[in-house]
Amino acid sequence: DDAPALAVLLGQTLAEEGYSVLMLEMDGDRPSLRKYLGVSGRVDVADCLEDNSRLPYAILRTATPNLNLIDCCHDGETIRKAVSSARCRTFIQDALAIYDYVILNAPPASFGNGAAAVGCAADQTVLVARDDRYTTKELNGIALNLRQRAVGLSGLVFVGVKKRQLRAVYKADGKAYQS
Repeated sequence: DDAPALAVLLGQTLAEEGYSVLMLEMDGDRPSLRKYLGVSGRVDVADCLEDNSRLPYAILRTATPNLNLIDCCHDGETIRKAVSSARCRTFIQDALAIYDYVILNAPPASFGNGAAAVGCAADQTVLVARDDRYTTKELNGIALNLRQRAVGLSGLVFVGVKKRQLRAVYKADGKAYQS
């Protein structure tokens, strides 16, 4: 749940700053934005791509002003197919004409191509990884896979880092390592 929690925190922060934000739940296997935002719907992106007249029924208002959600009601495979379509990229571009930010929550990159398909539809992708869950080799493999699929990978956020481990990120003189 680290990536969805981070996505919601980012969305709420941007909305509280006065930006209009649309969050799209793209994880059909484990949708969790609804849990954090306290809303759920019956119409999702896949439905809107098939019939854009359903869009008004898909946009859910949250308790945070300026923050809306389109929930995920279909299984992961249906969402992955919908997201990889050209219509999805057009849908997101149209949403960006209305909203300042569109935040997509995708399934973990290590569980198939879901994140890669979503990443191809996005301007920028942030990979969220729990510390000690992946080896460096696995993370490099995921990043390489995303880049090979033309995903604009802007960075990696580690979650669950213990404060003791955080000290190891700094040199002996207290300055942070540069990459």
